[in-house]
Amino acid sequence: MKKHRIISRLRSVIVLSVADVVYFTVANPAKGGSTVIVIACVLLMASLYVYSRLVLAGGAWLLHVQFKRGRFVAWCFSGLGMFLLLMQSLGQLTLRDVLVVIPLAAVLYFYMSYASKREGYGAGRPH
Repeated sequence: MKKHRIISRLRSVIVLSVADVVYFTVANPAKGGSTVIVIACVLLMASLYVYSRLVLAGGAWLLHVQFKRGRFVAWCFSGLGMFLLLMQSLGQLTLRDVLVVIPLAAVLYFYMSYASKREGYGAGRPH
């Protein structure tokens, strides 16, 4: 990985970590209403995405492989994590939900991966 990419990713992790600490320390969802909760969800989703990108990059570096779909995998991980976290915060997450959602997420990942591969070869796109 190039040096500027490493610095950029570390900068993103540091900035989002500081933003998380500051926002979740200052914000009070009971007094702020739904706006505070929405901002918290967006900030948490961005943090999960950046952290999953960092974990994937570290894993790729350790295993000496490259992920062609690193961003897509990171979005899937962060979306799944956010869904499970929101269900838990609502008190609706059960073991059965986890056992159903994870295979469905895997099927969705493979379907979207297959669809995005085929999209590149469709009509109207230059080769």
